[in-house]
Amino acid sequence: MTGTVLRLRADAYYVPVPNGVWIRTTDGSFTLNGKTVATWVEKLAPLLDRGVVPDELLGALKPEQAAFVDTLLKALEQRKVLRREPADEGSDDPESARLFPQQAEFLRHFIPRPAEGFARARRHPLAVAGPAERVGPLATTLMENGFGDIMLLDTAPGKELQELAEDFGRQGAPIRLSGPDGDLEGRTVIGVFSPGEEDDAWRLLDRAEALGSGAWAALVRGQAMLLKGQVPRSGRACIRCAWRRLAHQAVELPQSDGLGHVPVSVAATVLAQEVFQYVAGGDDAVLGEGVVVDLTRLSIWRTDVDPDSGCPGHAVHAGPAGPSIAPAARRRTRYPESVFGARCFGPLFSCTPEQLPQFPLTALRLRINPPGRAEPTGSAGGPVIVAESVADARAEAALTAVEATLPPEGDAVVGVGQDSGEARARALLRWADTALDDAVPDDTALDDAGAERRQGTVRSERARALAELAGRGVDISTGRHPSGLWRARVDGTVTRTGFDPDQAEERALMAALALGQLGQEDEVPAVTAWTGTVPAERRIDEIASALGLAWREAALPPLVAADLTGVVLAPGHAV
Repeated sequence: MTGTVLRLRADAYYVPVPNGVWIRTTDGSFTLNGKTVATWVEKLAPLLDRGVVPDELLGALKPEQAAFVDTLLKALEQRKVLRREPADEGSDDPESARLFPQQAEFLRHFIPRPAEGFARARRHPLAVAGPAERVGPLATTLMENGFGDIMLLDTAPGKELQELAEDFGRQGAPIRLSGPDGDLEGRTVIGVFSPGEEDDAWRLLDRAEALGSGAWAALVRGQAMLLKGQVPRSGRACIRCAWRRLAHQAVELPQSDGLGHVPVSVAATVLAQEVFQYVAGGDDAVLGEGVVVDLTRLSIWRTDVDPDSGCPGHAVHAGPAGPSIAPAARRRTRYPESVFGARCFGPLFSCTPEQLPQFPLTALRLRINPPGRAEPTGSAGGPVIVAESVADARAEAALTAVEATLPPEGDAVVGVGQDSGEARARALLRWADTALDDAVPDDTALDDAGAERRQGTVRSERARALAELAGRGVDISTGRHPSGLWRARVDGTVTRTGFDPDQAEERALMAALALGQLGQEDEVPAVTAWTGTVPAERRIDEIASALGLAWREAALPPLVAADLTGVVLAPGHAV
């Protein structure tokens, strides 16, 4: 057979949904719409799992069917659910497939030339650090994953390891197993460290970095285990970055005296898979992720982590040394998934209803990881997000969490949005809600443009719906500030600002509803989701100038810098 085949990814699965099919891989999920698309995906999946030649498949169908299937295949290939591979590629190495079937299957689905990838793993030199009770399970797991050159840094290979290496050799997969007398240079270093051994880990990582070598490590705080890799000049977060920013409740649990067999075995399995994915699969994206294990439940999280600007690490963060070297590929996830998916390292710790009342508004407790932390933490606080729907609440939570990474100074406020206009609008209303609090709207304050906004009048459909949710007569007064902003006050107690009267009323009504729903016992503030549209930047700038305010751009974390914009708004004049 010649040419290419289309093959389904090993991690892909699908679920028929109304008028379509939902498909998920480790890269994300999406829905394909169409009355018959789910039926065709179910029919084609077994064929695509084995691999099909597109022209042969389309040639066996009726013309109208072939046109539909061709479009479907192209959509799945564009979404990277299907991979195009040489038709005669396969494993290319029956011995490897027989001895290491899981690794061979993984490579077959994720890289175009699996035999070459497996050969890279076989010859890639590793160095395993630590005492015998930890290096034994780790070296064993590395052998079972196909690695063929393993050096023990701190102890001589024991009898069991030697016998296992000899057994692999007899089966046709020879393993070079050496002790501390071997040469460390050029080897990827791997180590599992008990609680309190962070300094030992940093010394080993510094040693590897000085030699220009990659390293993978597992560290424990409380009952949380962090596992991550680093490679010099990769531009990715180093292990220290992840450790400094680790946030998980298990961090605060009492730590064990040491690491038992189960935690070491879990660490060995994860580290071996990570190194194999990087070396054999050529997957640079694993360096931008950290794995966190809750040792009390053996639950595992894999989440994005980006470089910590305060990290004392060195060459790992720097990126390629020369222009001829390609920069690190973009991480797998995009905003807002990048914020919610980085829960163990990013700004957002959790966003859940907890025990909050859920009527008339959706209420989510946002727990924000402390910005600038230099060691693992297990607790986090933050505001309550209120909105008319869960989707609106989550969207607001993501932006609020990123804004928390930009602590303001003095009278300044921050704003984050998907473009400069949204960021500026959010910052300006946040400033106005507090700074203009003395500008109470009343009938005498209305100018000609606002004269028709009589007290008690509600215009927008959303404002009417919010007023009805209050279940009582609502007293609303609305006035226009000389800057061009509008202020709305509900029942004489809650005041909010807007770029137009409708937005001001909607924000004030939502804040009043939140106050009644949540009560005043909780001192954590409620943040209302954005309502209305974002005005043109020119109008935002005019209002800011009238208020004596100026902007400057704010540097956002690399995690979201490609998708979001941040600004700082403070008294002053534009430069």
